[in-house]
Formats: sequence, structure tokens, C-alpha cells
Amino acid sequence: MDVEAWRGVLRTAKRYGINHYRCHSYTPPEAALKAADMEGVYFQVELPLWGAIERKNTALNAFLKREGDMILSWLGNHPSLMMLGLGNELHGEVEVMREWLDDFRKKDPRHLYCFGSNNNLGWKGPQDGEDYFVTCRVGGGEGYSTHVRTSFAYVDAEKGGILNNTRPNTIADYAQAIARCPRPVVGHETCQFQIYPDYSQIAKYKGVLYPYNLEIFRNRLKENQLYGQADDFHRATGRFSVECYKADIEYALRTPGFGGFQMLDLQDYPGQGSALVGILDAFMETKGIVDPETFYGFCAPVVPLARMESFCWWNTQKMKIDVALSNYEEDDWEKTVCWQLVSDDGLWEKQGMFSCFVPQGEVGEVGHIELSLSDLDVPQRLTLHLKTGTYHNYYHLWVYPNGRESAAGIHVDSLLNERVKAELEKGGTVFLVPRHKDIEKQSVGGMFTPDYWNYAMFKTISERAGKEISPGTMSVMVDPAHPLFHYFPTEAHSDWQ
Repeated sequence: MDVEAWRGVLRTAKRYGINHYRCHSYTPPEAALKAADMEGVYFQVELPLWGAIERKNTALNAFLKREGDMILSWLGNHPSLMMLGLGNELHGEVEVMREWLDDFRKKDPRHLYCFGSNNNLGWKGPQDGEDYFVTCRVGGGEGYSTHVRTSFAYVDAEKGGILNNTRPNTIADYAQAIARCPRPVVGHETCQFQIYPDYSQIAKYKGVLYPYNLEIFRNRLKENQLYGQADDFHRATGRFSVECYKADIEYALRTPGFGGFQMLDLQDYPGQGSALVGILDAFMETKGIVDPETFYGFCAPVVPLARMESFCWWNTQKMKIDVALSNYEEDDWEKTVCWQLVSDDGLWEKQGMFSCFVPQGEVGEVGHIELSLSDLDVPQRLTLHLKTGTYHNYYHLWVYPNGRESAAGIHVDSLLNERVKAELEKGGTVFLVPRHKDIEKQSVGGMFTPDYWNYAMFKTISERAGKEISPGTMSVMVDPAHPLFHYFPTEAHSDWQ
């Protein structure tokens, strides 16, 4: 790839709010840094290592030190080369790492240096000698108290982490975790939510690589007479994955003093067992699940944020929402924040505005919304729109009448027995809830969020570690028009209700 090709990649990334690229255990060609200089994108480059740094490995150490020195000599003048790490998920002798960074700083003090990205998987916490700490957790601790991303494999966090195993809200943040670190914390490889494949991309592969893996998945679907739903599976998992991206990113944005986040990637990674976690395909092209303007709304220099204990409300409650704003523009932010809360049918609407002052580099409170919901007497979804200057964000909320529905006229059973068949023959309404033992063989467990990174890879790792294995599910797909959902407003994909 030449400079213009790299500029094309970076321009696409910038449309989705990305201003920083981490190069996982490698240094990109100079063309990438030239392009980044022009486009205003910061790079973290790394030495080519994913393993251990130990003093006894003299040949490897000499090679890596020489690589580091050459990076600084040949590429160090590029303003886009902001950060240098020693590799990915390293372990070994910290004293040796510290010596290397001391030498690199003496050679070129203009850059920021770290021992590596997610060393010791974060369990040992920050180490003296680093300028910043890239990690998924800030040492060990109770529950999720040290985590700085919301999703994990089951082997690395109970039930896959915060987003899958805690009540959805927009108040929680990483403040408790980063208080344990005396230097800036950067979230490591965030936003790893699997998306079902879009098989139309198979035709895009024209070079030496061919997606046999996608053909295998497609054939499995055909063998089970489900291929007609392939596009529906892709859309349902993709659109909920975007909501999970949003939740993960906003955890970081509403944490005062957080150093930043490095998403796994905007695009799919077709290797390592098929990690289709990108909102873009492997060619950096759209999957049709989110437009860049919507994504930029929650991944931008300035993001208006709603702080709520829940996404769901009874109509007898007061809806209470705090509005905040994260400001990483170059100057203080003083533009008015406007809000609008509107039902899907447009018949119910409230709006208002707040004056605003948030200093540069801070997360600040802007105002408070408190509304009666008593006039909403049927279940429905509302959307909260926030706007300030050219920046915008959204939240979907759900309101339900606080009353008990009658079960009169509904036959409930756990078996498709003669009584149930007779009820159906009469045109009756049946609610069939099978017993688990009757359907166990054709059932799988469930997750709320889409599975993490790659099921096959972490299934094997969990088995070797003797840990719980993820169910491997990728959220749900429903038919919103089905009578079952007449009083349960929903789209075809999972959501926070």
C-alpha cells in the first residue's frame, strides 16, 4: 500500500471518529506514517513480539533492541509516531523492559513509551517506568472493579464481563479501576462483539486469500434449511453489536481522566478462527448495519451523554436523566445542549435545552431532565436525541404501564399434549413453555451480548483452563410483527429492554 492507499484507510476510520491506530506487535511501513501525518492520526507502534522478555534470551533481545533503535532513527521524526510499546500481551522480567525504555528515551525523548499492550493480561497492574498503561484491567480485584472494558471471554471474566452480566445502565464507569493507576490508562482491544457473516462479501476476495471459512459457515446454514434467513441473522447481530460498541465506548467517555481506548478494530479479522467483530468488513467497506454519522455521534471529540439507571421505566415513575458531556476538543466547550424525547409514532414529544460549560479534556455535568410518564398508557419506545453544535447522540428508552396483565383466556402448559391440541383446535390461545429436560439436547445456553471475539478459539482455551465455556450465542432475532410482541415494542434484534 502506498501513501494514498493508507490515506484512504485513515479517512474511513476518521469518519467513524477514530483518531488513533495501535499496531499490534508490528511497525507499519513509512507510507502509513506519512499518511497519518497528513490525516492527523496518532500511531502506537510495537516491537514484533507476543511472548516473554527475559534477560537470558540474548539473541532475541539484541534483535528487538535493534528494531526499536531503527524505528526511532528511521521513523521517529514523523509527528504521527506518538507511542512505542515493546509488544503485545508480554510477560517476563520488568527490569529488562524498564532498561530498554530508559535507553529508548535517551535516544528520543519526544515519544510516549510503554512496556507493552495488556502485559500479564492486566493482572499485575501498572509498573513503574511506563508513560501510560494499556490494559483490559488494572490488576486483580473483586468482581469487575478493575476492568476497563466491558466484554471478555468467559475464561477471563465471570460470564463474559460487565455488559453481559450486569443490569444495563449508563451511569457506571471505570473510575474505581483507574484510581489504582498513577498514569493514564488506555483500554485494550475493546468492542469485540461477533457479527454473523455477510456472505455477499465472499465475491470480494480476488487475491491469494480465499474465505473458505465463510463457505463452510454458509454450507452449514444451507444444510439446516436456514440459508433464507442469512441476511436477517447478519442484520440482527450486527445492529445489536453496534449498540454494544456504543455502550462500551461510552463507558470510557463518561470516566473522568480515562486515557482513551483502542478498539480491536473497525474491520473484521478473518483469521484466528474467524473473528468477525468489525462494523466494517475485511475490506474496510460497510456491512450496512450503521452509517458513519450515527457511529460518530458516540465516538467523537465531543459526545453528549445521558446518565440513567435504567433504559426501562414504568409510566408511574418519574423519568430522571442527567445529561453530561465529554469534551476532547482543543478548547473548552460552551455551546448549548438541546434535548428531544419523542415516541416512535411522533405523537408524544418533550424537549428542552441547557447552557453548557465543560473544560477541555474533562467530562462535565450539563443538566437534569425530569418528566412525568403518566400520559403514556401503552407500552412504547422513546428516543432521546442530544445535540450540541455539530455533535449529536441518541438513546432508546422503553415505557410500560404499571399494571398487571390478565392471563384470562390463555392456556399455559409445558407439554404439547392432547389438552393443548384440543385448545388449539378450538382456536384458543396457548402459551407453551417446554420443560428444560425435554428440549435439552437441542438447546444451548444464552448470552445477552454477542459472543466475544471467536467461539472456537476461546472454547478450547476455557477447556484447557477448566473454566466455564461461553454458550457462543450471538443475541436474539425476533419478528416484531408477531402477535406475541403486540405489547412489547421491539425491533428484530436484541436491545436494552
